[in-house]
Amino acid sequence: MFRFPDPRALFAHLRSLWRGLFRHSEVEAEMREEFRHHIELRTEHLVRTGMSRREAAHRARLEFGHVERHREEARSARGLGPFDRIRFSWIDVKLGVRSMP
Repeated sequence: MFRFPDPRALFAHLRSLWRGLFRHSEVEAEMREEFRHHIELRTEHLVRTGMSRREAAHRARLEFGHVERHREEARSARGLGPFDRIRFSWIDVKLGVRSMP
């Protein structure tokens, strides 16, 4: 039996897609801030357990993993993977046109 998708979930997905397409830099800045916040929280936790701040920050970054991988996963979760590839292709086209004599 066919069931219509939940309108709230559909609206949330469309809103996320819209923000990702037309407010790309804002979304990327929010993502950077969120990742920084998670690393800082883990650093603070490790400092409270007795580690030096420098060692704790290093370990927190290692535990968090590669930030770019997390960005790619977040983009994919929002459904923006194909649009990001097109965006980079469009930049290539613009640069190619500019370099023509």
